[in-house]
Amino acid sequence: ANTAIATQPAIGALGKSIESSFHSASGPAFSMGIKMGVAPATFDGLVGNLGVLLNDAGLTDFSPDRNGLGLNNILYIAFLLEEFRRRNDAGEVAGSLLLFEEPEAHLHPELQDSLYGALVASGAQTLLTTHSTHICAKAPLSSYIVLTKGTGSSSVCVPGESGGLTKRESGDIERYLNATRSRMLMARGVLLVEGTAEAFVVPALASAHGFDLDRLGIAVVPIHGTHFGQYTKLFGDTAMRRRCAVLADADLESEPGDLEDVPVDSADNPHKALDTKWVRTFVCRTTFERAVTTADTLSMISAAMMEIGAPRVQAKVDALIEYFENDDFEADEADAALFSIQASVLSQANRVKKGRFAQILSQYANKSLALPQYIDDAIKYLVNP
Repeated sequence: ANTAIATQPAIGALGKSIESSFHSASGPAFSMGIKMGVAPATFDGLVGNLGVLLNDAGLTDFSPDRNGLGLNNILYIAFLLEEFRRRNDAGEVAGSLLLFEEPEAHLHPELQDSLYGALVASGAQTLLTTHSTHICAKAPLSSYIVLTKGTGSSSVCVPGESGGLTKRESGDIERYLNATRSRMLMARGVLLVEGTAEAFVVPALASAHGFDLDRLGIAVVPIHGTHFGQYTKLFGDTAMRRRCAVLADADLESEPGDLEDVPVDSADNPHKALDTKWVRTFVCRTTFERAVTTADTLSMISAAMMEIGAPRVQAKVDALIEYFENDDFEADEADAALFSIQASVLSQANRVKKGRFAQILSQYANKSLALPQYIDDAIKYLVNP
């Protein structure tokens, strides 16, 4: 009797249509076979109703209650999409609107991507709320409506329209917002940096000195360049009402005695024009690797030099540490020695590649005695509005 019911054309066709919708939502990597049928002829099965049975490489005709929540969510959405398709095909609706609250719940990142693609392809207008950076990375910038929690109220903006972005800038940002960088849409504060080196070292140094940027809701976002302007347009009175700090290099000439990590004056700040009520720029004198080499970070630098196999530079660093421990050191001699070490650190970073050097340097951040000044200023600007 069960077999006769399962082979009825209407039941078979229903199972196939649900299977097709499920495959579309899950994508081929996570798909399973689906059919409609009656539970096995046990007592528990006989008291059940007509249900969905699943198949994969390990099990045949199993109930969804043996599945994880993620795939069952996809199965549920597949039912809804199939219902929408049938109603539309039958001409029973004037239009379709799908509303989803956080469709990423319990979903593998690749499943999130596949589900978003299925929703776009459904032909129905879709409104979804999400905290998923994976979904944000897939969606066009023009589709974002961003809510920002404020004191006593929340603000809302459409950053693709309200920030004054040109069409070209919007296109650049859309291509840029991959899963990691789209964190800037979710964060309480955003620290824009030039590249990978800052993205490795700054969070590690901040954590070593009491600033857990993740817990503070601050995203460190490398833009891999110095074109900060289009990104800072996302923050403002008519855009996202949250603070953004820019951490950059001035690429100026330097000489012994110059304080590499102290923010340069306005006249030497190439990004000063970006400063607004919601955006502040913090610029070191020359370049990042020199700026993080200060009297307070020499122990960190020494450990990194030992790991990358630079014994001569390490010896110079250790000698300067010992020299600073003497109360009668000469300031001019110390400045000259530090200036030489800063040049050596930059040279070694170039030798092993800056990203790799920064990765090594970050693991010794707890050996530093204080944050470089311009980094400290940027973080405090974001932490203390």
